[in-house]
Amino acid sequence: MLGRFAPPPPAAGDTKVIVLDTTQQPFPLFDGSTPDAPVFTIVGGVFPFTDIDIPNGVVIQPLGNNPLVLTATGSVRIAGQIQIGGQNGNGDYAYDSAVTSVPGGAAVAGGGRGGEGHPILFYPPDQVSYRNLVSPTYGGRASASTRSTAR
Repeated sequence: MLGRFAPPPPAAGDTKVIVLDTTQQPFPLFDGSTPDAPVFTIVGGVFPFTDIDIPNGVVIQPLGNNPLVLTATGSVRIAGQIQIGGQNGNGDYAYDSAVTSVPGGAAVAGGGRGGEGHPILFYPPDQVSYRNLVSPTYGGRASASTRSTAR
């Protein structure tokens, strides 16, 4: 158990974003949101708290390869937000370069990572050499999305 998850509320009119990494998240959180948490690292995205209190103005932003799972053995109050949309990919500043790959947007709780904006391709495909690099005609495939549920 990680104890209470109780981020301090931001000043009136401000927003505070707390990122929880579902791949690997060390505790306690540096901002004081987990005052009872032992020094521990959660792997896999399941966060077992005793109580959860997310005040107005606090946004929880999951990041990582696994779904975000928040559990509580006690009370749960969510006045803030839990953001489950993906993130935008990087701009393609490669200017039609055959050797510069542009990664897709980071995966979050509700989906997989976006496809590369500028994948590195060889033609013919079995001839891996700088002499056979070609510009892609389209971006790379995105990773499979994960299902997101709230209970």
